[in-house]
Amino acid sequence: MTHRKRKSDVSEYTRDEVELPNEKRSKVGSNTNDLLLLNDTHYIETDYQTVFQTIADKLINSYELVLNAKHIFRLSEIEFYFYHQTRHPDTFAHRHPEQQRHSNWYFHRQGTSSTASYKAGTYKGVDITFGSPNDSSYGGILIRSIENKQTGQIYEGSCLVVDAILNLCDCKAIKELVEAKLNKNLRVFNEKSTMYLRPIQTATAATQQIIASPRVGLTLKVPSVDRERFLFRAYRFTPKNYYPSKMKMMIVLVLAAEKYFHDKQGTLTSHANYLSHETNSRLSTVKSNLNDLQNGYDTDTSKKSSPLVDYYKKSFSASDLARAYGIWLRQYRST
Repeated sequence: MTHRKRKSDVSEYTRDEVELPNEKRSKVGSNTNDLLLLNDTHYIETDYQTVFQTIADKLINSYELVLNAKHIFRLSEIEFYFYHQTRHPDTFAHRHPEQQRHSNWYFHRQGTSSTASYKAGTYKGVDITFGSPNDSSYGGILIRSIENKQTGQIYEGSCLVVDAILNLCDCKAIKELVEAKLNKNLRVFNEKSTMYLRPIQTATAATQQIIASPRVGLTLKVPSVDRERFLFRAYRFTPKNYYPSKMKMMIVLVLAAEKYFHDKQGTLTSHANYLSHETNSRLSTVKSNLNDLQNGYDTDTSKKSSPLVDYYKKSFSASDLARAYGIWLRQYRST
């Protein structure tokens, strides 16, 4: 767990820029009770990016996590995992039955059985669920970082987030928290609970623009074309003044790509100095990663069985990650 200083604004996203089209806007809840109800029967796959961004903006800027009635946190890094067989076949989602509900806490389990034990050690994690049993959709918003609003301390990493929750709720294990403290009532917005989300009441609460970037730690060790497509989807959301140490360089690559596709000139390496300064990253590292990104983007994959086949069943090095993302941008980026 670390205490990190904030950085200046860099993202090109604004809250206005993630406004939904009129025909989609009504499908995202405007109050606590329906915030996580998607009503997505008529969605196509590309609709979810904007919807996730809108929900993330609300969770990060308009809600706070309350633990044990006295510890107040901001959600600083969250990732979206959502599976529906036809509309959004993202098999990186756990697909546990608990994720077919909405607005519940889901502490990660060892398998998909309803009685499976909770994950332990560095594999712990907690989601906000947003699925539906009616159409067999599974949804989980993984909380990766939280910031104590009273002390400024940041807990980074899904395991450390759960450890902090257990510690501040005076529990030694997830089972104790769920059964003894929460009485198995896992509703996220239950203000009588030991652990809940509530709307921020302060009228002057500062809002931050949101950066969307790829999720942490995903690979193609279990390969498929669907997994290629979802590998680098920008389903990780952070406020623009917070750069988590885990896969920080991925955020730099995203910002470089945003500038390149926005400006429609230069190359993916054109803004190395700017990005190094704004994200407080070593210039040589930024340049190296941007070169790998450009090399990936320029790679001819036309004779390969699949664009990212070279990364099947492998772990990613930093260079691999940048190159693979470059290939992905060329092949799968939606305009």
